[in-house]
Amino acid sequence: MYALYSERLYKFAYHLTGNPHDSADLVQETFVRVLPKLESLDAETLDVGAYLFTTERNLFLKSIERAKRQQPVDEIPEPTEPGPLDDDPRRSTLLVDQQERVRRANAALAPRQRLVLALRELEDRSYAEIGDLVGLKENAVAQLISRARIRLREELRLVEVDRSKLPEECQALLPLLSSYLDGQLEGAAAERSIAHIESCAYCQTALTEMREASKLYRALVPIPFPELYERIDDALASNGFWDPPAGGLHAVARSKAAWLAAAGVVGILAFVVVVSALLPGDDAEPAAAGTQVDVRPPQLVLPESTVRREAASPNGAPVAFSVSATDDVSGAVEVTCAPASGEVFPLGATEVTCSAEDQAGNAAEDSFTVAVVDTSAPAMKTPESLEIEAQGPEGAAVPYRVRARDRADGSLSVGCSPRAGELFPLGETTVECIARDDAGNFARRSFTVTVVDSTAPELTLPEGLSVEAGAPVAYKASARDAIDGKVELVCSAPAGTKLPVGRTTVTCTSRDAAGNVVSESFVVRVGDSTAPSLQLPEDMIVEATGVRTRVDFLASADGAPRVRCRPATHSLFPLGVTTVRCSASDGHGNTARGSFGVRVIDTTAPRVTLPSPLSVEATGPAGAKVEFETPATDAVDRNPRVTCSPASGSTFPLGVTTVRCTARDVSKNRATTSFEVAVVDTTAPVLTLPQNRTLQATSTRGATVTYSASATDVVDGQITPSCAPGSGTVFPVGTTTVACTARDAHGNQASGSFAVTVTPFPQPDLVVSSVTGTSFRITNRGDAAAGVFVVTVQGVGTFTIRGLAAGASVTRTVTCSSIQRTITIDPQNQVAESDEANNTARIPPC
Repeated sequence: MYALYSERLYKFAYHLTGNPHDSADLVQETFVRVLPKLESLDAETLDVGAYLFTTERNLFLKSIERAKRQQPVDEIPEPTEPGPLDDDPRRSTLLVDQQERVRRANAALAPRQRLVLALRELEDRSYAEIGDLVGLKENAVAQLISRARIRLREELRLVEVDRSKLPEECQALLPLLSSYLDGQLEGAAAERSIAHIESCAYCQTALTEMREASKLYRALVPIPFPELYERIDDALASNGFWDPPAGGLHAVARSKAAWLAAAGVVGILAFVVVVSALLPGDDAEPAAAGTQVDVRPPQLVLPESTVRREAASPNGAPVAFSVSATDDVSGAVEVTCAPASGEVFPLGATEVTCSAEDQAGNAAEDSFTVAVVDTSAPAMKTPESLEIEAQGPEGAAVPYRVRARDRADGSLSVGCSPRAGELFPLGETTVECIARDDAGNFARRSFTVTVVDSTAPELTLPEGLSVEAGAPVAYKASARDAIDGKVELVCSAPAGTKLPVGRTTVTCTSRDAAGNVVSESFVVRVGDSTAPSLQLPEDMIVEATGVRTRVDFLASADGAPRVRCRPATHSLFPLGVTTVRCSASDGHGNTARGSFGVRVIDTTAPRVTLPSPLSVEATGPAGAKVEFETPATDAVDRNPRVTCSPASGSTFPLGVTTVRCTARDVSKNRATTSFEVAVVDTTAPVLTLPQNRTLQATSTRGATVTYSASATDVVDGQITPSCAPGSGTVFPVGTTTVACTARDAHGNQASGSFAVTVTPFPQPDLVVSSVTGTSFRITNRGDAAAGVFVVTVQGVGTFTIRGLAAGASVTRTVTCSSIQRTITIDPQNQVAESDEANNTARIPPC
């Protein structure tokens, strides 16, 4: 038995606990508990595997109960670090990571979920078999496996589609996918559910995810625990049930054949060895030979379906239910449920977990659901139909109160349309109110509000009136309605009517659009005790037209033939205020008096006559003295005073000057005006030039001529003229005109000229003549004496001649020569020659 089942039991325990130490303890205790009971078992009918797994399951459930009193059930101790699973380091790392993910996902399951999932995935037990092993009904097993797989799928992060975003039908079928996967989906709705699952892409995806989660779960490899065999050897030996061979069970386990042989021996011995002691506790008595062992848990009887109760308060509702449990050996067994029957269950679905344990320690656990629902509509209280007086043309603001209360949610807010306090129009309006609780239940009620207009218009009439005979009745009367606003008012004597002398009652009536009518009256007394009514002008203000001004006005009186005024109309009124007093008397001796004032004022400024804009030639650098006249006239003041700035006779500077003149009359009226005076400079400067002159050239170029030219301007004073040719330049022989120009600062220009005549420069004219033999003569035919000059005779040399007066001659003789000789007056002589063409001759040969 140990050889056949130890490895499976260890793997099963590891899926339950997630810890190698706890798994080894569970396997050890399972075999120690089973060994002393072998003699009492029926070898013909015993399912050894079921017996071993049931024992291990019961021990696991008891460990959970013990853990509940110490720590939360789902807190599983962390396992030791597993060893390598493969020779390939990279693959080993991936496998270790995957195993760790699966182990953590398995540890996140509730203990009961791990239990049923391990029996289904590892032992391939049917839902009925699992129910027999763990003491649950098939539907409870199906629910636990479904929840375990959904949780496992979520923990392994295999969910592609958010569950909250799935269609409602898919969300409802998600718990059934596990039964569909195991082929356990049965019942009336099975065919329709299967058809949906097989055609729905969402459900198919979830189904694939669930298969992958199961595949990873089954591939969870328990962390090796080599000392397990030694622990079993020691435990069996210490209880006197085993005399281990050399090397212990672990040595035997090295050979599968040896294990199979050992399994046969152990299997035979298991049914013939008599063991008198059981191991559940130290005080337990051994079972007698042939005694039937109780391995079945009690049968729980729970409500078949969800227990539904209507909520009685916001806290939920007290729910009573009936549960029971029976055991084949112990009979009726006490059932413990949490929450207990009679407790107040909150709104929503609450899972009730019930458990029972027989005298042999077999435990059964199952659950059902209690649903506290809220399907009752809230209670609402509304007013009866209301009638409200209109407050204006738009109707009236209607306050009202509506309340609602729900058994589950307490007081609720109520939505009404139109809302309380809103303006309701004239007529009947239906108010619709609705109150909705958190469960979606709602109550709807309505009532009517009628806004009426039963108030007559309000009249505004005068008090009693007194009117003079012959005068029309003047009064103001109006009617206003709160709804219609201003309405028509009809009076027996409308305003403007002339009533007879005496007492007259005037009645006024008004009707609004709703037909409300109101009538009121007032009294008019007509008598003749009033003086004529003077119609006089208001106080008059007249502009003066002279020292005295003619004033026209109109004065009249009702009922009087004539009105007398002093001063009378068309009179001449002086400057100032004059009171005109008027009176009128009617035929009954009633006299009316009145007055008004006539104020003659002078607000007209004098009128100034200005000269046209003046243009005056400047008389000096400061400008020019300007005289002008600005007479003024006034309707009242015959001699208004005029002042101007600058004043007449002032020296005005060059340029345009604005003259501002102000005239004032005796009434202090002032007129200000202006004109412009332009002082201009249009006079050219005066040139002073030398007289024409003649002088002799001082050289062959001419003569240097100096002269003095000047100019004066009225405004700018001395001006230096510009002359060409300028003074100090060389004037050629002949007559040269010197042109001079003078320009002042304002562009005025004066031009003039004079002539300079330069006579030729006196020059000698040396002529070689009278060449006779070896003699030659030089004659000065010019008009100036020749200075020292040199005569060169070819082949002879030079002759220096010092001075030769005009008209004088000098003869020289040279040695006879056999060749022709040239006589030349040296061109470098110091006397300028007037003619260089006749100062050369030839001396023939001897």
